[in-house]
Amino acid sequence: MQQTALNCGLTRAPLALAGLLSLGFAAFEEPVELTYDPDLNHREKHRGTSAVARVTEDEDGALVGKCSSEIDTELAQRLLDEGVRWSPATDRSPIPKYVFNTYKGVPYRAHRRGNTRNYHGFPDVKNRIPRAVRDQLRALATKEGAQAEFDNWMQETEKYT
Repeated sequence: MQQTALNCGLTRAPLALAGLLSLGFAAFEEPVELTYDPDLNHREKHRGTSAVARVTEDEDGALVGKCSSEIDTELAQRLLDEGVRWSPATDRSPIPKYVFNTYKGVPYRAHRRGNTRNYHGFPDVKNRIPRAVRDQLRALATKEGAQAEFDNWMQETEKYT
């Protein structure tokens, strides 16, 4: 049986593609290598000063996820490598648009910088995470022993759109 990788992070098992494609997953044959981009100019906006991630609003009212100060370049790359890869079903690129993961129960979204394989991540809020990804993130949080923290974050950030 051929093993197919999806950009939803599932790479080790044969998958029922039709059902996943209908949920908004785009499929590709080989997972591509992704790189965390520690662009300090861009990252400064998301750099937190506390070990606890949070969401704030900037002067224009836009949401800004502040990362845990514990996340260094090495950890960011690991979260990217082990994350849930996702793109809209209409996106046929083998490079995922987003990669989601959790750290201490907080969901993070890494987005692609331009048309590259370089990503930068930040804490995300419930309503900006595709529904098809949420259960996978909850499973990741549970695996790291942070299910309650994940559930709390999702409840607290539900007010944001």
